Amino acid sequence: MNFIGTGYAVSDMLSMVSRYGLSDCVHVNGVVKDRHTLSDYYAASDLFLFPSFYDNAPLVVREAAAMGTPAILLEGSTAAEVICDRKNGFLTQKSPERFSELIIHLKNNRDLLNRVSEGARTTLVRSWEDVVDEVSDRYDSLIRRYKG
Repeated sequence: MNFIGTGYAVSDMLSMVSRYGLSDCVHVNGVVKDRHTLSDYYAASDLFLFPSFYDNAPLVVREAAAMGTPAILLEGSTAAEVICDRKNGFLTQKSPERFSELIIHLKNNRDLLNRVSEGARTTLVRSWEDVVDEVSDRYDSLIRRYKG
C-alpha cells in the first residue's frame, strides 16, 4: 500500500505501520510532485482509496481514473457526486468496517474491479481541450448576459 501526500496524521500513521510490522508492505511516500512518478503510482494500483468526507471534486480521482484505477469514496460526500457505484467507481458507508469490507470484496472479485476500472477511464477522464472549450463557452455566455 502506498500513501501519497502528507497531513496532520502522518506521524501517527508511521507509528502504526511500525507497531504492526507493516514497514515492508505499507509505504508513506510524502508529497510526489513529479507527474510521471505520480502516474506510475496510479497505474500500479488496483484501487485509489479516498475516504475523505469533506474534500470537493478532487482532481486525484480523475487522475487515478485516467490510469485505469477506480476509486472508493464515501457515500454522500461531495467528491462522490461523479461516481456511479460499481460503474465508474465504488461507494461505501462512512465506516472503517464497511470501507475495509469493500476492499476485501474487490480483492476477491477481479472481474468487477476490471469492469469498473474501464468505466472510470471512459467516464471520468476529460481532456484539457474539452475543459477549455467548456470554460470558453461559459465565459462567452457570461459576457453576452452582462453586455445587455
